[in-house]
Amino acid sequence: MKFDLGDGRYREIEDRANAIILDLDSILPPYNLEKIAEKLGIKVIKLSSLPVEKRKPFGRYFLCEENDAFVAIDENCKKVIVDDITRPPARVYFTIAHEIGHVVLGHLEHSELAEFEANIFARCLVAPYGIIRNFSENEFDVEFLSERLGISAKAAMHCRGRSLARLWWHDDDIPESTQELSDRYLNIRKGVVCD
Repeated sequence: MKFDLGDGRYREIEDRANAIILDLDSILPPYNLEKIAEKLGIKVIKLSSLPVEKRKPFGRYFLCEENDAFVAIDENCKKVIVDDITRPPARVYFTIAHEIGHVVLGHLEHSELAEFEANIFARCLVAPYGIIRNFSENEFDVEFLSERLGISAKAAMHCRGRSLARLWWHDDDIPESTQELSDRYLNIRKGVVCD
């Protein structure tokens, strides 16, 4: 199901993802999402890191065919548990970003709206428009986007379409954080060192 979040909520989600990227040592994707999670106080647990005897019971109880991951939150800790055994790396990458989105956006209960918002957050985090808007025409190739951003070809196709549509926006419609990310990316491309 698709929701109309309105510009305000979409910009808020994009701003939150941009703030995380702008706080990194390097704004160039793909990002180390496990380090990002750690900075946010979230522990990422991959099924492959569990002892073999715990993988099947753990996966069977908490993950199912439709679910790649879930978030567990208690008063002491936030954890993202992700199936990295049966899922391809690009999907695991996006899934971790999605689960980080649930935590950052304060989703406390499962809902279609929460899933939709977490997907928007993940897209903004792994394929930030502030960077993509500066790609040259040949960099909008799906294969290039997939490789450069660390995402699947399907996600790259979606990213390409979304980014091309946003290129029609006027600069005054772009959130400040997106413009800042864009400016920092352009400086990197020009070889300008920023503090």
